[in-house]
Amino acid sequence: MFNAHLTDFLPVRLVHRCHPEQHEWLTESYELLLWNGNAHSSSFAISGAHFSSSLPSIMLVHPQQRIVYSGSLNAVRVLTFNSIFLDAFFAEHRTTSAVIMPLLSSIAKYADTIWDTPLSGQDIAEEMRMSRHLYTLLTELFINWDENAHVNDSSPSDLKYHSGRMIVYATRYIKKNISNADLSLEEIAHVIGYHPNYFCQEFKRIMNISPFKFVARVRIDIALHLLRTTDESMQSICKKTGIKKPASLSAIIKKQVGMPPLQYRRTYKLRQLFPE
Repeated sequence: MFNAHLTDFLPVRLVHRCHPEQHEWLTESYELLLWNGNAHSSSFAISGAHFSSSLPSIMLVHPQQRIVYSGSLNAVRVLTFNSIFLDAFFAEHRTTSAVIMPLLSSIAKYADTIWDTPLSGQDIAEEMRMSRHLYTLLTELFINWDENAHVNDSSPSDLKYHSGRMIVYATRYIKKNISNADLSLEEIAHVIGYHPNYFCQEFKRIMNISPFKFVARVRIDIALHLLRTTDESMQSICKKTGIKKPASLSAIIKKQVGMPPLQYRRTYKLRQLFPE
């Protein structure tokens, strides 16, 4: 059905997938290293730059880079691939830095598909499907890429996570899913690849408010906005804000503004009609 030469024009082409066979190797093609973060003693050195992480992480390494790894070989998954897409991108940006970031769930699901799908090595259609999954994974990686989250070429040093970007991602996820009454701290932390305890710590450090209080504030802000700008029922507002019962919403609004929801709505509209 497909001409074998078509695969030469794929933007990315999976070469192989494996656990490292030894603790030191030279990359011949691009490599994605994925690890679960459970092995606290694990550390990497990429062409002299040292770093470690106890978080689930993904790292993109360029060809011709020497990797030295300290830790369990089975704790790291390696996806090796060629990419005319990345050749062009990095040639334009003039960098051979290793890119590293937390393993977001949106990235992990494609990595799991690539890792778990049986491969015969002889089916061209199968190879093209793998290329599609890998290209989508790389797209997600670059969508969420913080340009500071890399090992610097000119002055190798221990890599530090730039948690600010991940916390902003978490706040967006909260706002997008606020109608979910069962939205949990564990779910939000999982989306950005953080342990719940670490997520709480970083969220409060960066936002100066706990995740729990932030979610509550978003719910209240949306509820007040809907009361001011729509005629939606209390039941409808509850569904949109993830507050389970109208009675709970009423109590929250009264505590926030000093009056019941419908009185707040009438008062606001009167003030719009008859400004002081």
